[in-house]
Amino acid sequence: MILKRFILQHRALVVGAVILSAASAVSTMVLLSHINDLAAGGLHANRMGQLWAGAGWLMAVLATGAMSQFILARLGGDLVAQLRLVLSQRFIDLEYEKLANEKHAIFGSLIEDVASIAPLVLVAPLLAYNVLLVVLYASYLASVSLPLLSILAVFLCATVVASLGLERFLRRRFDALREANEKV
Repeated sequence: MILKRFILQHRALVVGAVILSAASAVSTMVLLSHINDLAAGGLHANRMGQLWAGAGWLMAVLATGAMSQFILARLGGDLVAQLRLVLSQRFIDLEYEKLANEKHAIFGSLIEDVASIAPLVLVAPLLAYNVLLVVLYASYLASVSLPLLSILAVFLCATVVASLGLERFLRRRFDALREANEKV
């Protein structure tokens, strides 16, 4: 509820960060294409225009990435501040008896959980960037070599399976750590 309200309140910045991330992905793909063309054709005096175009695409990658990260950092900070204000208000509104019995969970939520949620704001646009980049790379690879695309697909699937397994393992460890922190 709070997160949804926050995203709606800052939707222009969120959309801007997603658009900048997508622009960065496209710029990266075009830059790699330029590098490929320059490597295939060599550097000659008559190809200096392409070299400058590649430098322009590099600047586009850097600029869009930096602007996106700046927006995401601002959103992350604003989200943490807003969540702490809301949770602090709820903390103040609690009855004393409930507060005395469950203060460890309340303090854990106020201090640790809020700081853990903020990076999620950063992940969404980066996920969009990486998915777009994978789609663009896969499309390019499909036009170059289908066997190479198959190898990439197998590698990506293996990576996803390994990541999910590691995430489940670590989640159990973090849950145990959280319970230990609440006891402390």
